[in-house]
Amino acid sequence: MKRLLFLACLLATAPAFAAPYAIVDGSGNVVNVVEWDGKSNWMPPAGTTAVADPAGAPIGSTYAGGIFTPPAQPAPVTPPPPPPAPITAAEVAAILLQKGLIAPADVQPSAVSAAVAAQPVPMQPMATQ
Repeated sequence: MKRLLFLACLLATAPAFAAPYAIVDGSGNVVNVVEWDGKSNWMPPAGTTAVADPAGAPIGSTYAGGIFTPPAQPAPVTPPPPPPAPITAAEVAAILLQKGLIAPADVQPSAVSAAVAAQPVPMQPMATQ
């Protein structure tokens, strides 16, 4: 009997184990999460309620009708496409020649002329109208 009485006294004075509680504001938003034993003299901030939440809803969740709903995940960010490859002077000259905007004589003898001449398809000026 003494053993049973000792065990009862031990259980009555043992500290309660803390559990997760969601702090919910008046609009149903989870604004904080705390560990609380549910019995001590702690009180949630004014305008909020402490709701036992063993699953551990994250801040930003909502609480309605006894159910926690996690916050919506943001849409994934799509990285911008890579910038176009730089265009070389030879490519500019080839395009201008192809469109008839310059004549072959306008291209100065240089590395540009050699690069244009090395193109696999000969560039012909377009006929002007």
